[in-house]
Amino acid sequence: MTKHRVRWGLAAAVLLVLGAAWAWIRLVRHDAASVTLLHAEWAFDPGGDALLVAAASDVFVGDVIAAVGTEPVHTSIVGQNIPQTQFAVRVAQVIVGTAVGQVVVNQLAGVDPNSGSVIEFEGDTPLQPGQRVLLVTKYLPDRRWYQIIAPGYADLPISDAQQEQELVSRFRRAAGLPEVTPTLTPTPTPTASATATLEPTATDTPAPTSTPTPTDTPTSTPTDTPTPTETPPPTPTVTPTVAPSDTPVPPTETSVPSTATNTPLPPTLVAQVQPPINADGSSTFTARRGVVPVKFALTSNGAPTCDLPSASIVVTRTGGQIIGVVNESVYAGAADSGTSFRIADCQYVYNLDARALGRGTYRVDVAIAGTVAGDAAFELM
Repeated sequence: MTKHRVRWGLAAAVLLVLGAAWAWIRLVRHDAASVTLLHAEWAFDPGGDALLVAAASDVFVGDVIAAVGTEPVHTSIVGQNIPQTQFAVRVAQVIVGTAVGQVVVNQLAGVDPNSGSVIEFEGDTPLQPGQRVLLVTKYLPDRRWYQIIAPGYADLPISDAQQEQELVSRFRRAAGLPEVTPTLTPTPTPTASATATLEPTATDTPAPTSTPTPTDTPTSTPTDTPTPTETPPPTPTVTPTVAPSDTPVPPTETSVPSTATNTPLPPTLVAQVQPPINADGSSTFTARRGVVPVKFALTSNGAPTCDLPSASIVVTRTGGQIIGVVNESVYAGAADSGTSFRIADCQYVYNLDARALGRGTYRVDVAIAGTVAGDAAFELM
């Protein structure tokens, strides 16, 4: 196994994520088989929860849905880039910040397009679809994603409910917030005990009705010598049994609480780019070709679907000319105009006017109900 010791500058990336106070990260790269580990020399203590939370804009628990993009971060060495992977994550519980619904989270890890090896930080592992994690992030409005602040320290996998509760309590303390864990568990238990009490009350009703029959035996005793004035006492014993027999009637009305309160969860929608644009962002087109067909397929809760809600297109120039969101009037060609996708063959379709866009690198986002469900990247030459 050969080891390469290379210093990689990540000044730009760290300044974007943590601010100028955190300055520089020096990295040493070790190649082992097909995995490259990056060792960071941090300018602060990433193991301190309070420091992480202070540098973050949003701390939350989320469920990883799928990888939706790859965009490398440039280093101070020409040609030396660190891969990044963008993931669609559904927010499950917010500790700090305003993240809600489905968001995009960026992780410093991925596949090096030059060597084909997996690159990740020591102590960190790439996020996986279906995984639940606690994320300490900084929202980058220019990228429209939540950046994981310190790989291995700010993306903590969650294996069970107890661990999730411990991590949430730990980072709430780091943020100076009170713990609110007891309110989660009591709600399901009362409904089960209430329904169980209905059955015992119904079974007790036969017992009171059988009591009048034993009371008839005293009346048959052959004591004829006393005066007949003793016969009234047995008659009052029959009347008390009538009142208990009426008491089981009200429990029939208690069946009302058993009505179900089902609140359907919104589906998880993920849009995945289709050919001719490659999912890894490696597609290159000529600016003179006329139009670039942009196509996306949709999955709902992980299953392909043809039930496509209306979606909007957002085009952002990420390299070349003026960087930023492109005005709709620039890229709308004769075939398509406006900011809405067409729906054809169970896909979102939009033909971009390549000649109007000009040379540069671009990112196309699919927005459904104001939330980005997927994106794609390509280059115009």
